[in-house]
Amino acid sequence: MKTRTLALIALFFILPFGIFEFNEINWTSMPTNIYLKVGFVIVFTTCVTYLFNLFGLSKLKPTTVGVFIYLQPVIASIYALITGSDSLNSIKIFATIIIFLGVYLVTKQVDKSIK
Repeated sequence: MKTRTLALIALFFILPFGIFEFNEINWTSMPTNIYLKVGFVIVFTTCVTYLFNLFGLSKLKPTTVGVFIYLQPVIASIYALITGSDSLNSIKIFATIIIFLGVYLVTKQVDKSIK
């Protein structure tokens, strides 16, 4: 399935949850710098990241790219903790443990003799 098709399908699943909040935005009172910041997040942290993930899949093993994708939230959380924009709590610790468990399962070698 192509990425555009997948994104379109995802839009239909997300739309019912976000349409009301989206309609509440007062677009005319928003400063220009907010538009630039939102554009930065959309273009660089979303689109470019996905393009690099697709590029990585064409050059690396899928498990390597999978590990990177799984670790992105952990890396972002560590950065937020270092810069002081977030705090550590039990939910984040539990989520990190689950992420590392997922990374372990992705990288674990499968016994090929079992069929």
